[in-house]
Amino acid sequence: MLGDALIELFSSLGFFGGLTAIFLIFYFDAMIIPLLPELFAVLIFQANPVWEWGILILVVAEVGEVLGNSTLYYAAKNIGLPGFMKRAMNKYVKFLVLKDERLILSNRIAPTVPFVGAFIAACEWDFKKSITYVAVGGLVKYSFLLSIVAAFNVAYPRDMAQNMTLIMVIVFIVVSGVLALIKSRRDKRKAMEWRDRTTEEDG
Repeated sequence: MLGDALIELFSSLGFFGGLTAIFLIFYFDAMIIPLLPELFAVLIFQANPVWEWGILILVVAEVGEVLGNSTLYYAAKNIGLPGFMKRAMNKYVKFLVLKDERLILSNRIAPTVPFVGAFIAACEWDFKKSITYVAVGGLVKYSFLLSIVAAFNVAYPRDMAQNMTLIMVIVFIVVSGVLALIKSRRDKRKAMEWRDRTTEEDG
């Protein structure tokens, strides 16, 4: 299976290679392009499924994610975003139920906002509060995922645990995508209802 091949690949990277891979995946996922960090986090953990390794992965993933979002924030803040892009990002957030830093937490369950660091800058959210939400949300999410993978390894033979891990992550990603779509449609519907109600009151 693909999962077995990836786990074998990450096993060959060794201790520092695996941690470096995790850092780069989370850093660039937060800053540039989606890289399915959930998948890589659990697969690299499966290369050596012991709690000490899981804690190291969690710490390095958190550092990579916080630094990635911070880098993007400071780039957007200091270099600047094009005016049309900043207006579009603020207009998009106005369509959502949560319009402040709390959106970062809900984004962990139903990801509707990509490149969070840029949104923090464009929407002028409080940076310290935002980055705290990034860290807390990541800690809860990836602790949950790695705990489930660890439980698989205790309850089932290694081969079965590896296959179940891959299936779990795929299901998690698909469910997150579906929730994001539902949330986006709900927010859009509520925004349209609010706009129609405002128009009627003005009329």
